[in-house]
Amino acid sequence: ANMTTEVGALDKPRVYAGTAPDDDSTRIEGRITGKDGKPMAGVFAVAARVPNLSARPMFVSQPTGEDGRYSLAVHPGGRYFLRVRATFGEGPPQRGALIGAYGGASPKPVDIARGKTVSGKDILVEPFIGRGRGAGDNDGRAKGAGGDPSRPAKQ
Repeated sequence: ANMTTEVGALDKPRVYAGTAPDDDSTRIEGRITGKDGKPMAGVFAVAARVPNLSARPMFVSQPTGEDGRYSLAVHPGGRYFLRVRATFGEGPPQRGALIGAYGGASPKPVDIARGKTVSGKDILVEPFIGRGRGAGDNDGRAKGAGGDPSRPAKQ
């Protein structure tokens, strides 16, 4: 059923308790590159509490610039797993979309204390090659994404 609800206009932004950080001083920073070492522009770093690549992210960076650098505000501190996506809201990545995870095929957690900045969390991205048999690690990760780049995917 097509229904519309009129909510009016807000005169100024409102922050509801528990929905936004008290400050944005807790950050994870790094650089996103392709396997050739070149910086990747226009991709997003995301943080989730679990290593599963399909988990919903809790925090999303602004798109990277030409230098491939990202700065990801997280609230509060804690343990996060970092991933890279080129787009959001379109379901699983499409074949050829750039993806990656900090730690590659064996995602590594990043531990951060509230109010601190952790730098140097660089992430390698590669084109998504598909799911299932012959798709890299058989779980949707790009072949060699931080793992053994000599391990070819079966096509």
